[in-house]
Amino acid sequence: MKRLHIVDMNRYVKVDIQSLINTSQKWITNGADNSYFIEVENAYLGSPTNQSIIDNFTNYILGDGLIDENNTIDVEAILPEEDLRNAVMDFKLQGACAFQVIYNFGGSVSKLYYVPTKSLAVNREEDITDEPTSYWYSFDWRFRTKYRPEQIPAFGYGDGLQTEILYIKRQSAQPVYALPDWQSGIQYCQTEEELSNYYNKHIKNNFSAGKIVNINQGSTDSEEAMDEAERSIVNKVTGSNNAGNLIVSFNDNYENRTTVDSIEITDAYSQFQFLSTECLEKIMLSHKVNDRGLFGLPMPSGFSSVAEQMIQSLKILYRSQINPSRKILVKGLEKAFKKNSPNVKLKFEDYEELRVDNIKPTTEDNQLNTVKKI
Repeated sequence: MKRLHIVDMNRYVKVDIQSLINTSQKWITNGADNSYFIEVENAYLGSPTNQSIIDNFTNYILGDGLIDENNTIDVEAILPEEDLRNAVMDFKLQGACAFQVIYNFGGSVSKLYYVPTKSLAVNREEDITDEPTSYWYSFDWRFRTKYRPEQIPAFGYGDGLQTEILYIKRQSAQPVYALPDWQSGIQYCQTEEELSNYYNKHIKNNFSAGKIVNINQGSTDSEEAMDEAERSIVNKVTGSNNAGNLIVSFNDNYENRTTVDSIEITDAYSQFQFLSTECLEKIMLSHKVNDRGLFGLPMPSGFSSVAEQMIQSLKILYRSQINPSRKILVKGLEKAFKKNSPNVKLKFEDYEELRVDNIKPTTEDNQLNTVKKI
């Protein structure tokens, strides 16, 4: 008797955003133990395309830093540059960012420190749609018995002296936590990571294709023994990390052996090339990237010069993505800074090269000096 086993590789399940809400008696997490924050972070760490886009978006949003247009406050003295950069990064990555607000004895804000969004859980209110009055902090929710959660008042709900949490998030379909604005591209980021894993393992296996290996002493009489052997083999050879490993089959005898064949994918190169290109395109689309050149990826120009294309693309990028993100961040941060000065008016400064006016691009050689103000 020959036993055949089919491995089902199609197991991706689309995330149900409502099921991410995990409620306990005290807090609400984003997935079990805030696991969805980790899943989103892994999609950043495992996808080169996604990481490059998010890093560049962070730089575009941050620009030359945050200033008070009315010069009533030294912004960096309250909010250090590193904390601001980490928060902007979190905002683009997770769709939200948070700050620890430290007060002076007089009730003004002394410092704003970055707090990772994955370390915070929303307090459980009477109605899930109510504004949170507090947050729960744990260094790692997966090990909350070790890092016991601590309740901290939300901004404006403390006594004016104790530490508070200023939480800034974008609007999304999830009622409690913000979803990333590139939510639709997460599965493509995961696919790009799996392709990388496959290539890496395939190279380490000396480009060896998969094989069917025969055990010619015959099939065992024990179904349990065969099941156990099958499980052990499947666990070792399935998944992108095991590209090129062996498959073992059980046969009744030598005459009825399974033919040893190489397992090859027809037109593998074109299939992998298609998947790689498709991931790149879909990840960029999920981020609303309108020009590859702005993120280090060259593309054919439809304008009279590369510089002219850059100008038009930057204008669209700032109007549709950068400025709306800045507006949300500035509006949230001004709540804290107005504790110190009601006249504060925060603004992200653009990079100097984006503030050059009235220069018309001519050739590709001077494209870096011809970028107009957005």
